[in-house]
This record gives sequence, C-alpha cells and structure tokens, in this order.
Amino acid sequence: MSVKILDINFTIVFELLYFIFFRRIGWRLGLQAVTGVVFITFFLGTFYRSASLYHPQRRAILHLKSQKRKIKNKDKEKNKAQDDRPPYFDFATLRSRTVQILLTSIALASFGLFSPIFYLVINYCF
Repeated sequence: MSVKILDINFTIVFELLYFIFFRRIGWRLGLQAVTGVVFITFFLGTFYRSASLYHPQRRAILHLKSQKRKIKNKDKEKNKAQDDRPPYFDFATLRSRTVQILLTSIALASFGLFSPIFYLVINYCF
C-alpha cells in the first residue's frame, strides 16, 4: 500500500471516530472514549506476538540463520581490521519489532494527549 492510501484511510477513520466520540456523546465522554482507545491499543501492542513464533519449521529456520551468521561473522572479522569506528548514528534498534510497536503506541498516545487542543481549535474557529 502506498502512503497516500494509508493517509486517506486514517483521515476517514479519524473523522468517523471524531464524529462518534465528540458530536454524539459530548466532549467529556468523547475524551474518555479516546483515552480508552489509546489505553487499549497500548496493551494490545504489549501483548503482540509474531506469527513466525508458531511456524512448524521454526527450529530449522533458526538453525539456518545461525549458520548464516557464523559465515558472515568470519567475513566481518576479516574486514573489521580495516574499519574500527562505530557509526555516528545507529538505527539498528529501529529494526526491532518491539521498538516499532512501542513507537506506534507512543504516537497514538501523544495523539490522544493533544486531542483536547484539536477539539478546542475546531470549536473556536467554527
């Protein structure tokens, strides 16, 4: 999927949730509902387990990966003498699925944190 389609889908979902949470049930209960959604998404993210953990040939795949790493380590040891400096920016942790889920949960929580400001701006302008 392209980013543009995801933006449009997110906008449509946000407008529907905004209408349901704020227009129909009021601003106080709407904010509580938004808080509840953010709270639930945070805990769903913490309980996430990858489907690859349940693969029937998981042990064989892990064995092949470890063998591949051993071969790569031998090649790296040869090249390590040439380049001993660590990288200036290390983005290796961003490849971790746990970190990605944590960042997504933080983004959703920050959106819930600023939703009263969005609501006040919309009511003030219109």
